[in-house]
Amino acid sequence: MASADPQLTTMASSMIAALIDAAPSVTQTKGETMKPSIAYRACQIAAAALVVNYVATVRNIALGDFDHVGLALPMVRMEAVGNGLSAIGWAVVLGVSFTSQAAAWSKLAYPLAGMLLFDVLTTWPLDMPLPPGFLWWGSAGVAAQVLIGLTLERGARAAAQT
Repeated sequence: MASADPQLTTMASSMIAALIDAAPSVTQTKGETMKPSIAYRACQIAAAALVVNYVATVRNIALGDFDHVGLALPMVRMEAVGNGLSAIGWAVVLGVSFTSQAAAWSKLAYPLAGMLLFDVLTTWPLDMPLPPGFLWWGSAGVAAQVLIGLTLERGARAAAQT
């Protein structure tokens, strides 16, 4: 992988700072708001980081960083499409987490975590250079994405009941 692009790092920092400084409440219904918990905000920040990560991966694939990893060109294209769809999905989860639809749309995190699980399980047996512990930290990433979805869903649902 290439080193982090300073422009992309700046964009990610700005995005996370804007999220932290975002409106102090999440709209539940017209005129009603909820005060999100620290865990809810942390999950929003994690979702923003996932968006940046997936966009950066698509960018790196487009710049040729995956050209010499031993994958056939069609598989590299599928990797770019999968990461692009994940970026869009997490952007939706993040954006909707600020609205009254957060409880319903946070469930999108589960199929997104499933996409990562599929990626991990299908990449692990390939004859290509993988970092040590790839299966373990890839699986931990899946668990983290499921936890983000659960936290956002439960936080939004609890706020809607109050």
